[in-house]
Amino acid sequence: MANISIISGMNDIIDRYDGFIFDVWGVLHDGLSVFDGTVDVLETLATKDKQVVLLTNSPNRMHQIAQKLENMGIKRSLYKTIVSSGEAAYRALTERTDPFHASCGTKCFHMGDDVFMQALYDAAEAGAIEIVNSPQEAEFVCVSNPRGMHLDTDYLQKELEDMLERDMPLICLNPDVVVRIGDELYPCGGGITDQYAEMGGRTYYHGKPHNPVYETAHHLLGVQDKSKILAVGDSIRTDVTGGRNYGIDVAFNLPGIHWHDLTEPMKGDVLCQERLSSLIEGADVKPTYLINGFAL
Repeated sequence: MANISIISGMNDIIDRYDGFIFDVWGVLHDGLSVFDGTVDVLETLATKDKQVVLLTNSPNRMHQIAQKLENMGIKRSLYKTIVSSGEAAYRALTERTDPFHASCGTKCFHMGDDVFMQALYDAAEAGAIEIVNSPQEAEFVCVSNPRGMHLDTDYLQKELEDMLERDMPLICLNPDVVVRIGDELYPCGGGITDQYAEMGGRTYYHGKPHNPVYETAHHLLGVQDKSKILAVGDSIRTDVTGGRNYGIDVAFNLPGIHWHDLTEPMKGDVLCQERLSSLIEGADVKPTYLINGFAL
């Protein structure tokens, strides 16, 4: 970890950057409540006229996320806009400007919890897709955050095999493998999409670590110089890999998705330096900074 700076808080580096791209779950909140330092950081950035865009792999649309943040105490005035994988999927399905989505047909089956279907409901209302009740009726499948039968490995394997036999496209609305809600981990669509891709299936991922959402966030941020942009996230797979591959600096927030892997066995919330070193050294892409909690 010789080339990675360990910072005590955001105040250490705020003045080095003009624009900030923040993950939401695992940085601003844990799915249930806002972290203690979040509002202080955002208010400080606002007073310094820094630009902030939120970038999340949530399958929900931008207005849904903004409302949840408002309900949790994060005012809309504290950031410029939100880029979400769900919003990106909605636009791709309604606009059909790329070859993958243009080839998907219109009949869509959703693999996931109904609470994550707003992007698809809105696309259906716009006349871009028709939501069907089974993969057998569908021309393509969207996966968000699966629950119930979609977590049964035998059922899922057969479903994916049937989809592969029909050369059915699979669109991922959340490339995360798991998400932390409070102290619990829940599966996301990234794991299923990875499995289908390994089987040879046609897949498209909306969200981090893939470049299109970073291009959108960069454009909306309004800061042209990538060296003046910092991303903060809690996932090596998505946030660190995506940001660094896009060419911007990344602060890896430790108390997030990897936290239980980084703490001492039987010692609760005590960070284990050996585990941290192992995680960082084993990662193909390294963060610019390490920060132990999103705070000033």
